[in-house]
Amino acid sequence: MRLTKLKITKCLYLIFMLNIAYSQKEVSIPKDSLENKSYDYLLDRLDTLYYSNKKIANVYLSAYLNKAKKERDTTSMIKGYYLIAGISAYKKSLDLINLALSINKHRREPNNYLNILLYILQGTNYYMDGKYNIAVDSFLKAKKYLNQDTNPYFKLTIDYSIGVLKWCLGDYQNSLKIHQLSFREIQKNKSDSLYSSIYLDNIMSLCIVNRHLKKLDSSIYYAKQCIMESRRLNNTSRINKAKINIAMVNYERNNYQQALDTLLKYIPTVPDTIDLAITRMFTGKTYLKLNRIEQALIQLKKVDSLVSKTNNYPLQIRENYSLLYSIYKKQKVLDTQLLYLEKLINFDSILYSNNTYVNTTLLNEYEIPNLINEKESLIKKLKYNDNKKSKQVFYLIILLVCISSLTSYFYYKRTQYKKRFNVILENKFPEEQTNQKKERKKLTVPQNIVSDIQVKLESFEQENQFLDRSISLNSLAIIFKTNSNYLSKIINYHKNQNFSSYLSQLRIQHAIQKLKEDTQFRKYDIKSIAQEVGFNSAESFSKAFYKQTGIYPSYFIKEINKVS
Repeated sequence: MRLTKLKITKCLYLIFMLNIAYSQKEVSIPKDSLENKSYDYLLDRLDTLYYSNKKIANVYLSAYLNKAKKERDTTSMIKGYYLIAGISAYKKSLDLINLALSINKHRREPNNYLNILLYILQGTNYYMDGKYNIAVDSFLKAKKYLNQDTNPYFKLTIDYSIGVLKWCLGDYQNSLKIHQLSFREIQKNKSDSLYSSIYLDNIMSLCIVNRHLKKLDSSIYYAKQCIMESRRLNNTSRINKAKINIAMVNYERNNYQQALDTLLKYIPTVPDTIDLAITRMFTGKTYLKLNRIEQALIQLKKVDSLVSKTNNYPLQIRENYSLLYSIYKKQKVLDTQLLYLEKLINFDSILYSNNTYVNTTLLNEYEIPNLINEKESLIKKLKYNDNKKSKQVFYLIILLVCISSLTSYFYYKRTQYKKRFNVILENKFPEEQTNQKKERKKLTVPQNIVSDIQVKLESFEQENQFLDRSISLNSLAIIFKTNSNYLSKIINYHKNQNFSSYLSQLRIQHAIQKLKEDTQFRKYDIKSIAQEVGFNSAESFSKAFYKQTGIYPSYFIKEINKVS
């Protein structure tokens, strides 16, 4: 039990990135005195000293691992690598985790319990390094080893981690649901010391997510709950974080001076992670509201340094680059303005890639399996219901059928999208293949005018004049020195579509070609792409793109990036 408690508490520490100050007394322990000690003795000393004197604890940890190597005890070796990984630098930590996973994999009977711990620790390391795509894969691998006999703590840890990833990518509503479910489950065990940190972290997440959803009263409520419970559990770092969140709520309520005073007071307590970046960004925003531009720039630039250092790109930090770009644009400092514009574009590109992968993976491997598990659980319960509940059973089965149908539908849609994408890659357009010729009426326009306009339309297409957002049937008729009635009839007859559809088709085909050839163009947001090819809004562009190709531009960009 001692080992289980230590590993759970240690994993918890890493998952939620608690930065506790350890006393570092210099004490020398002769190695000979530990050689013949038992594993239980070494782990008991490690558990006792870990939070009071890390340096001495490391001596016992090294002795534990050396003993395991000497005795060729692979189970203890894996445990030793796991514990050392928890206190190592990022890259060294991952090497140790992967080594432990490899040893466990090649054992005659791999230990699933250790796999859960190792994959959770691996996912946490990747999350801290901003590699959300790999982090979610690690957490989902850990989840596959869960079973009915597994301590509920592990499921709560994985669910919490996924909730945090969703928060980082801006999916606040689903993040809130995950944390609410976890919070209700943890409350049943909050008196157990093993659950104390995950309990506080879920309260803190509810505080943060509610603030992003503009539910400011709820955010304050959970912040006060966090402070009260943190005092009970003697956790100073969580008290500081809750007070910082209260300052951010004060910013949202326009209490800028009050917010600034609190932020400046607690910035020194924040560890050098993405949390510090978010805190400094809010400090910079508050300075801006108080019209203290120079102080704001100092804070916002420090955020940029932290992002570069951690390679962590949560959605919440995007605003920092938008603010820096806006400030230098207003000051007309062109070179610096360009610098932060490029960083903003790069940020959006990374964020889009992370968001697409994580959300798709979670849908397929986390949310749908959860629904299926729920379905199986419901079916088992329904078998034991008496005949009086047959009507309820019927409705539940209908609901489950609907869920399965929706799942099948979404799978079918993804398959269809992939086929349509491949068609576009071959320079074929569904609309061109499927449109049937309308029955033509006789063209009542003099032949010399028809010939003249056809030549001009060809030039209009070749010179990309259709990219002009102000072009209309009347304005083009004036340019062609004809009347709009003639021009409309000729386009309807020879292009087999009205002027609006003709213009839209040219623009979409131009957009597709440019997205295929220009990797920088793909990094633009949908609104910017729309304006570049002649549309007035992202919505009208997306609708026209889908009408012509059967897929949306965001999907096309994602897929073209994969094959380029």
